[in-house]
Amino acid sequence: MAQMDQVFAAVSARAEPVESFHLAVNSKARNLIFSLYRDFPDPGRMRGQEKF
Repeated sequence: MAQMDQVFAAVSARAEPVESFHLAVNSKARNLIFSLYRDFPDPGRMRGQEKF
């Protein structure tokens, strides 16, 4: 669980280089329906590097 928390903290920051990978994966997703409940925004999230 601790490893998952560490990885999520790194990914949820939405900073480079992770943000480029996030954009690449999301650009290939089509017709998805999913649900995720969590507190938002993430405490470690950086602003300004998002590539929506």
